[in-house]
Amino acid sequence: MKRTAILLLSVLLNISFFTVRADAPNWGSADTVESHLVGPGIEYTKIIYHSQPLILWWTVIDLQNPYNKVEESMSRHQVPDVKRWDIATHYKENSWPGHHVKVAWNHDFFVYDDGICIGQNISNGEETFSLWGRSLLAITKDKKAEVFNPNTMTCAATAPDGTSVALTSYNSGATYIAGNYVLFNHMNSRTLTDSGRYFELQPLDEWIVNGHDIRCKVLNMGSSPIQTSGDHCVLYFRNEGTTDFDGHVNVGDTIRIAQKFTGATWGTPPADILNGFHGYPSLAHDGVLHEGEYNDFENGREYEKSSHVLAGISKDKTKLFVLLNEMSAQSNAVDCVDLTNWMLAHGAWDVVNFDSGGSAAIAIDGNMLNLPGRGAVRPIEDAMLAVSLAPDDSIADHITFSRPHISPTTISLTPLRVLSFNKYDEVLSNDLAGCTFTCSPSEMGYVDDNAVFHSGVKGMNGTITAEKDGKTATLLVGTRTANNVRPAYTNILINDKRHYQINVSGENGGDTFSLDPAAFNWTSSDADCCTVDDGILIGRRNGTAELTATFDTISFKINATVEIPTDNLLKQESFADTANITFSNSGVKNLHANANNLPAGWTDGAVYNFDITSSRVPTMALTNAIRLYSLPDSVSFKMHDATGIVKTVNVMYHDALGTSTTLTFTPVAGHDSTYCIPLSALSVPQFPVTIRRIQFNMQSAKVGTGYQIALGDLFAHYAGGSGVKAVKTGASASPLRLINGSETVKAVFRAERAGRAVVSMYTASGQLLSTQTVATQSGVNEVTISTKQASCGFYIVTVSTPQATWSAKCAVR
Repeated sequence: MKRTAILLLSVLLNISFFTVRADAPNWGSADTVESHLVGPGIEYTKIIYHSQPLILWWTVIDLQNPYNKVEESMSRHQVPDVKRWDIATHYKENSWPGHHVKVAWNHDFFVYDDGICIGQNISNGEETFSLWGRSLLAITKDKKAEVFNPNTMTCAATAPDGTSVALTSYNSGATYIAGNYVLFNHMNSRTLTDSGRYFELQPLDEWIVNGHDIRCKVLNMGSSPIQTSGDHCVLYFRNEGTTDFDGHVNVGDTIRIAQKFTGATWGTPPADILNGFHGYPSLAHDGVLHEGEYNDFENGREYEKSSHVLAGISKDKTKLFVLLNEMSAQSNAVDCVDLTNWMLAHGAWDVVNFDSGGSAAIAIDGNMLNLPGRGAVRPIEDAMLAVSLAPDDSIADHITFSRPHISPTTISLTPLRVLSFNKYDEVLSNDLAGCTFTCSPSEMGYVDDNAVFHSGVKGMNGTITAEKDGKTATLLVGTRTANNVRPAYTNILINDKRHYQINVSGENGGDTFSLDPAAFNWTSSDADCCTVDDGILIGRRNGTAELTATFDTISFKINATVEIPTDNLLKQESFADTANITFSNSGVKNLHANANNLPAGWTDGAVYNFDITSSRVPTMALTNAIRLYSLPDSVSFKMHDATGIVKTVNVMYHDALGTSTTLTFTPVAGHDSTYCIPLSALSVPQFPVTIRRIQFNMQSAKVGTGYQIALGDLFAHYAGGSGVKAVKTGASASPLRLINGSETVKAVFRAERAGRAVVSMYTASGQLLSTQTVATQSGVNEVTISTKQASCGFYIVTVSTPQATWSAKCAVR
């Protein structure tokens, strides 16, 4: 009963999860890609704000769960460590039977050369280095959290007769020891060689901060260096402190180590702290932005657009929140003030900054989830770990869906994923196969054998139940009626190489959604020209056809044009027919051209001769509209600027929807130069592309006569070859097979011979998500496509070789 109540509460919380308060950033609607437990009391959620775009990872840890723990992990369990583990290594090196890391985040602000963290940090009751900090997020032995200013701390070593010295620091940096009274604990990695007084100590109590004194038995002492080993620590006095314990401590005595806070500038230090993390700085305190802290962050760094790791706690101190954003081509950078406001709107009461920069990282299952902020995974000094203390258990106890609720439109597809757990809420299977699904009411839709929900024609509320081996999971569903159903484009140009998943859209509540094109019945007025197979438009031969789609009472038409290149390289313009080329000039006179005296090695083209009569931005522009045939990946042309007169070249083109783009090139004087116009990122309906202007901007202050440039060979480049090709979709007979992985899709296909293939992935709306050209071998080939930035839904993968083109659908769950 208790488990049922907890899971129901989790579902209810997630239903209202993104009904944010007014002080939260206005990032648009959120897509909860994944939300489920990953360990005892550890709930993980991945969120995408598509309008930004912005990817967030949000984790909520119920600290009161007896089977979890939050720990501070120093790299290599050493201080100092200039090499540093990456976050995935922190994850793996801290996992063993009965102590399995479930989520790991980087925490560190650190000094590179000294291999130490900035500020006070506590690892299982042991101080790591500094006793200073701007704020401290502390986790106590009784599994509660607190945030406070730690500046008023006393650490002391006391002899049996009461003689006491205040400790100045713990361990050391790689290049120095701080202070005259240092405790080297079991994390010490320094070889101790300095002169002074050494005391080898064996702890008799567990380490704790702001709790009981830790009794330590003196095993050895003297002026010769003593090295730390195992759990034995070393108390080190030097300079004027060398003799402070002389006559007060003997071998066999017990020294007491106190690690206590005597007060705080703000906040309340709790008792019995096991793990603590320096907050640099505090961003929110008592439910609001922390004035004087959040806005005193290294000359305005609080507004730096970057990736971040922020940690917060709930008002009742029983929950820990960790938020990470990605900074990449798929996710815009944001500042920590916006992230803090987001956390305050979602339950946080106090928030501290862990990291602001390219090292921000989150790892689950030992794998880093986010793309690194500055292009490469970076080693880090320390990490925060969410740990399961549950005993190993491989027996399935319950199942859940990967997210608690969905709200698709009607006539749409939603891939579903079911997870199985042991009784400690640890994931046993991340994609449980073989479930039986039931929709209630049945009119809401159905779930096919591939765990894909097909919504019906009417919007309604209901549930989907998954069942396997007597265990059930329930998904709350609210389908929304799709109004104004229509194709996204009524005129589409394709070829035989780039298959197009037709984008059918509907509206609800002012938003537009992609519907399932395969749900419609499609007919083609010329099946030899093109057909629609499972919602995918396939060109078969040159021509035009009218496509008619029907579903229930809905009907619409699309005009399709197929243009198949005869080769992967077609000449669109040679510039040799100068009589039919028009110009627009400014400051350029006496322009004339001929096909004689071409640059060496040229077999086609023309030389354009002209004078410059004005030194004020002289320009010459070719204004002929060049409509490109079919769907080229790129266009190129040659130019030879013998006299070095051209400063820059602007190529202006527009697509079928009227969207204009200008590319600027800088020529190389006295050499043949080829300039490439990339077009492969355009989605299919935007073709054809028309080059409407090529403008040559001349060097200023160059008034004179006898200038010339040569132009030639404007080619369109196409993927693969042409001619008669095998064109197939993802049916069982297709050589293309797609394998879903963890945020990847692997395309497996067989090529007839070695060569090259273009592998592309498109969204349901026809937008190109990614493309890559790969070398192929004769036989089986495998290409991995990242789907990390993809929302749950359906995508089409196309593989084009010189011999054939294949397409298949894949579901990102």
